[in-house]
Amino acid sequence: MKVNEITSIKFRFVLGNRSGRMLFDNSWELLEDLTVHLSNGEVITVPKGFMTDFSSTPEFLWGILKPYGDFILAPIVHDWMYRNDYKVNELGWSKARLFADKEMLYISKETNKKHWYERLDNNVRYFLVRVFGWMNYNKDTRVK
Repeated sequence: MKVNEITSIKFRFVLGNRSGRMLFDNSWELLEDLTVHLSNGEVITVPKGFMTDFSSTPEFLWGILKPYGDFILAPIVHDWMYRNDYKVNELGWSKARLFADKEMLYISKETNKKHWYERLDNNVRYFLVRVFGWMNYNKDTRVK
């Protein structure tokens, strides 16, 4: 199991949504390729130019669940997997979504674990993406 030791991720804020598929209007554009090790040993590259809103957290909840933080790598990879049908051909729609959700939890536990409340935050985010993630998953993977 490889640890993702990414010390910085370069982004550019983009006002307005260019992809038309994300839940919220403001996005961030990745300014360089991002190589990530998954829990199963696979290595993926999220390409330069990829657009994300980090965690799709409504603004009124930002005091409790920030849209970004030490866990930032997890929602980037999760968004990329959702939008690129990662493992859909191999696993089918529902298992591919479960895989992406579990990878988000795995990566966030790797990068966001200093304090008890960060560990709790990881699990709350996983629960919320399991409950509400289908809305973006269906939109991102089935409507192209």
